Amino acid sequence: MLDLPLAITLTLIGSVLKIFGFVFEKKGQNLIPQDVHGLNRIFRSAKTPIWDLGFLVAISTFPLTIISINAGYLSVLMPLYNFGILVLVLLGIVYLKEKVTRNEFIGIAILIVGVVMLGFSTENTGLIMSVNPVWTIIFIVVIAAFPFVLSLFWKDPSLFYSLVAGVVMSIAVILVKIISITITAMPGMSNGLNIFSIKLDENLIFGIFVPGWRVLSLLTWGVILFIIFHEVALIFAFKRGRAMFVVPIEKVSSIAMPAIAGFLLFQESANPIVIIGFVLSVLGSVILTRLQIKIEKDLETGRTALGTEIASPESDV
Repeated sequence: MLDLPLAITLTLIGSVLKIFGFVFEKKGQNLIPQDVHGLNRIFRSAKTPIWDLGFLVAISTFPLTIISINAGYLSVLMPLYNFGILVLVLLGIVYLKEKVTRNEFIGIAILIVGVVMLGFSTENTGLIMSVNPVWTIIFIVVIAAFPFVLSLFWKDPSLFYSLVAGVVMSIAVILVKIISITITAMPGMSNGLNIFSIKLDENLIFGIFVPGWRVLSLLTWGVILFIIFHEVALIFAFKRGRAMFVVPIEKVSSIAMPAIAGFLLFQESANPIVIIGFVLSVLGSVILTRLQIKIEKDLETGRTALGTEIASPESDV
C-alpha cells in the first residue's frame, strides 16, 4: 500500500538513528587492537559493549526501512538516508563548534536542496504487481560481482570490503522490495509487507517448510543474512582502511544501487525532480564526508564544545 508521506517520514527518522549507530560501531572498532584478525575480530566486536550498542541501533532501524520500502519508492527513499548526515553535521556545528569550510557550507546547501526535492517528489506512479525475475537476477548478479571485478584492478582490501558492505545492503533492500510487491499481489494482502502481522511474520520466517511461502521465506532469510554480512564487511573495512575512504564508498553504493533498481526493476518514475534530488543528495553527502568523519571522531573521543577531550582512544580516521 502506497503512503509516501509515511515512507518519507520513517526514512528520515531511520537515517538519523542509523548514523548514530554508525558512530557507536566505529568507536567500538577503535577499541579493538589492529592485530586482532578474522573471526577473532568479529568475536571481539561482539564482546565490545559500545559496538553492540551501535549494532543494535543500526539493526533497530531496519523495521522502519521495511515499512517505508513497502509504502514508497526506492528511487526517492534511499537518497533520503543522507538526511542523517545532515543532522550529524548540524550537531557538530552547534554542539562541538566545528569549523565549516566554504565547500562544506556548499555541501550542506546542496544536501538540503536534494532532500527537500525528494521530500516533495510525491508523484504517484502506481504500484507494480510483478517483477521480471530474469532481469532481477541479472541485476543482482552484476552488482554482487562488482567488488570482486574491481578488486582485480585495484588491490586494496579496504576498497573491497567497503564495496561489499554497500552491495550486500543494496541486495537486502532490493529483496525487501521484491517481497513487498509479491505479497501485495496476493489475494487479501493489499497492505503488502505488514511486519505487525504475526501470521505473516510466521509465514516469512518458517514458510520454508510451507508450500506457497517457500520462495518468500528464502528471500526473507536472504535479507537477514545480507544484513549480517553488511555489518561483518564494515568491521573489516574499518580495520583495513581509513574512515575517510570507507564511508563514501559504502554510502554511495548502498544508496545508489537500490535507487537505480527502483528505476530499472520496479518501473519507478524517473521524473526530473527525483533525478535532480537524487544527484544533489548524493553529491552533498560526498562533499560533507570529511566533516562528517571529523564530527564522528570528536563524538567518539568525547570532545566537548570547548575543544577539550575527555578520552582519546586510537582511531583509524
